[in-house]
Amino acid sequence: MRSSLIIFFLCTFLLRVSNAKQGDPDFLPNSEDSVNELNRLAKDSAESAPIMAIYLAHKAIKMAREIDYPKGEADGLTRIALGYQYQAKTDSAVYFFEKSLTFRRKHNLDIGGIAATISRLGDVYDSEGLYMKALVQRRDAVQKREEEGKPDRIARVYNKLATTFKLIAERNNRVGLEHEGNEPDSSIYYFRKALPLWSMAKNEHEYANTCNMLATVYRTNHDYDSALVFLDQAEKILKDVEAPDFLLDTYLRKGRLYDDLKNHEEAFDYHTKAFELAKILKDTLSQFAVLINLGENQFLQQKFTEALSYYQKAEKLSLSKSFQKMPTLLKILNTNLANTCDSLGRTGEALNFLREASDLAEKISRSEDRGRFQDAKDKVEISNDLDKVKQERKTLVNGMIGAGICLSILIIIGIYIQIQRNKYQKLLREKREDELLAEIEDSKQKLLTKQNENKDKVLAKVGRELHDDVGATLVAVRREMESFKNIIKTLDEGTEIRYSGIFDMVNKAYTDLRRVSKDMKQNSLDGGLFSALHEMVGKVNSLDDGLFIKLYLENPTSISLDSKIEINAYRIIQEAINNIVKHAKAEEVILQVLLANDCLSITIEDDGIGFDSRAEADGIGLKNIHDRVEDLKGTLTIDSVKGKGTSIFVEIPVTIQSKN
Repeated sequence: MRSSLIIFFLCTFLLRVSNAKQGDPDFLPNSEDSVNELNRLAKDSAESAPIMAIYLAHKAIKMAREIDYPKGEADGLTRIALGYQYQAKTDSAVYFFEKSLTFRRKHNLDIGGIAATISRLGDVYDSEGLYMKALVQRRDAVQKREEEGKPDRIARVYNKLATTFKLIAERNNRVGLEHEGNEPDSSIYYFRKALPLWSMAKNEHEYANTCNMLATVYRTNHDYDSALVFLDQAEKILKDVEAPDFLLDTYLRKGRLYDDLKNHEEAFDYHTKAFELAKILKDTLSQFAVLINLGENQFLQQKFTEALSYYQKAEKLSLSKSFQKMPTLLKILNTNLANTCDSLGRTGEALNFLREASDLAEKISRSEDRGRFQDAKDKVEISNDLDKVKQERKTLVNGMIGAGICLSILIIIGIYIQIQRNKYQKLLREKREDELLAEIEDSKQKLLTKQNENKDKVLAKVGRELHDDVGATLVAVRREMESFKNIIKTLDEGTEIRYSGIFDMVNKAYTDLRRVSKDMKQNSLDGGLFSALHEMVGKVNSLDDGLFIKLYLENPTSISLDSKIEINAYRIIQEAINNIVKHAKAEEVILQVLLANDCLSITIEDDGIGFDSRAEADGIGLKNIHDRVEDLKGTLTIDSVKGKGTSIFVEIPVTIQSKN
């Protein structure tokens, strides 16, 4: 359903762009609304289509820079980080989240955006098991949200900070470490601080969810009475607001709690309620968890056959691919199956399940060791920093100048090494970013080339239609008029004069039609660019419209150009001359074409009325010129002021070939 919505939003976005500029997303009008739209689409597609999200975010950043919109640029950096996060590319995600944070702080952007970015960075560290780093980000986010002063947002970061404390406590429990810093108490403290804020924000779902999480911590601490109080409170609220998904979670927790209290019949009732809700919600993972709970409930009552039945149902659910990424759940299932089979005297099956559980335990242990090592490393680094500070203070107090100098030198060396390391990592990340941008630019270049080819094909088709249909009609009209020539001579002189004028107009229309048709059909220049320019200038100068073009060419006769470059350069000059004829009211045009040093230089200057090039540079004619220059990887400069004429400068890189 979510993927369908994202596809719908993307189609809507591209259709909106299409209505604006012939279907090319590069022509979306530069505005804050456009940047926000791109960032919104990037956020919506980050989970299901992360590469598309990164592409859209890059477009948003580019547009935001062009219109000087810092918030849009910062949001774009955050969306890129989200795209990498959903691809499990942690280093890249951290890099762009930190880049977004630095940018927001530099431009003094809203504190809410800073807090949200810090919180997301904490999410990344939590997902990688780097809880000490996550803890630093969580506390920073709490400080920012408290400054912001919005109850629901403060409550949400309290919950996240409490969850990180809870994860640290659970990991320490598994490996038998002491709870340094009272992590369970800290999680209770922040969960309880969040409750009145959720109540103030009138968010009953989150209030009940926080009650559920509090109950879990109390259960871990064996404070079953407190756990039951909060679960009862959550159950009452969720029944009133009709929230089945949250209520399912409450039933799961209550069932496990009653099993701990050895009230297995009450526990079985709640496990059954939870399973019914999970089936209604079609939640496979919750069904699996409830079946495990039901099996454990029956095992505790020594109903081993019933327990095995529930575990086997859970085993069938675990065959789906989504469970392969959850080794902890599979380990619990296999361990329970082994114990149950052993209790039923099925020793062979028990051994098989026990081996599978052992393999999964080893896999989980390796993952936890990496997390513990990283946390230990973080603690050592923090401890070392504190020791250095104490040593510096002691040195200052006791006057140990020599020791202080040595310590300073060591710090400088460490900072220098770290700076060099950071520069190297930054270069690697920027290289990856540049490669992505290069791919995007290459796609854009191919799109422009295809567009220009399509334009030329359309022009050629229209030229043929004009020549074949309209031209034939004008020839027929002229012949019909010639057949009336003798009759007209017998009439009065005024009628004959009018007839001659009309006949001349038809002849002129036919001549003009043939010229325009020929220009439109031209996909290559038989005599080369310079010969075609001579012909075009001669035609314009022959018109009686007060405009004269001075043509200056430097054209070595032994040199030729690629046909694509020649036809596009011709179209650029043709478009510019047409614009001058239509709009400039000029009397003289200087056209200079120079071919030298692997570069084709074109200069077009007129003495017309000019225009404000900053405000009026988005006309169709100028846009066509810009597209063709960009397709040829050239540069375009337009210099114009109202009342002082216009100058157009084009430089196109070329490969010069010998005609011989």
